[in-house]
Amino acid sequence: MIPLIDLFMNILVFFMVTTSFGLDTVFFVDLPTSEVANAVGNLQSLTIAIHENGDLAVNNQFVFAGQLHDFVQEKIQGKKKDLPVLIRADANAKHGSVVAVMDVIKALGLSNVGITTRKDG
Repeated sequence: MIPLIDLFMNILVFFMVTTSFGLDTVFFVDLPTSEVANAVGNLQSLTIAIHENGDLAVNNQFVFAGQLHDFVQEKIQGKKKDLPVLIRADANAKHGSVVAVMDVIKALGLSNVGITTRKDG
């Protein structure tokens, strides 16, 4: 017979491995509102989150601002240049942070860029 502690450890490991987390696991992003926000969902997109303090995350992986270009270049290697890029900027993020991210995207030749918002109301 299996000791009870082993059973509970196996169950715990199972739940730890199979649990999925939401989009904002690195940090919370309070999206700005828009009256014309559309639902966007593409598994083959690159999502860059910008926190209000300037922190960055690419596909839920924290990235230092100085490493953004190389990190994104590595992520898009072998993919089409029309890969959708979604910018999830906090409503209180500095405009300069968003512009810096857009400069990196443009420098890498990516042109299919969208800014994520939430529906007003």
